[in-house]
Amino acid sequence: MNKCPCCGFQPDKKYNFTNKIRELLLKRNNVTRKLLTNISLKIQTKVPSENSQHKYFYFLQGINNISDDIVSWSINRFIIDNHMNNTRGFAYLRSIILNEHKNRDIRLKNEYARVGRSPSIKKIGEEDA
Repeated sequence: MNKCPCCGFQPDKKYNFTNKIRELLLKRNNVTRKLLTNISLKIQTKVPSENSQHKYFYFLQGINNISDDIVSWSINRFIIDNHMNNTRGFAYLRSIILNEHKNRDIRLKNEYARVGRSPSIKKIGEEDA
């Protein structure tokens, strides 16, 4: 029995991808779950080669260990940059998510160096006014 060490797929076993997709989506919070289902419907309608349940399952399995804030940021970036209309599908979105997961700390550090941080809020007392 051969088993993929990354995703656990066994080629000689029949899979019900709908149940596996439901299990993977239930691990996410409500906002991320809605974003994932929304973007999957958009990708599956705009990119004909991505219109299958097993490709969506492999995408969800690939981002299984990534936090919800990174996933939601990456999906919003994917939508803002309008990558769906350029026929970019699940593999492209997965690479955006994985790269953001890998580079987030350095990106934030560079962003703070470039833009700076917002000033802290100070309360002005009645005597100072």
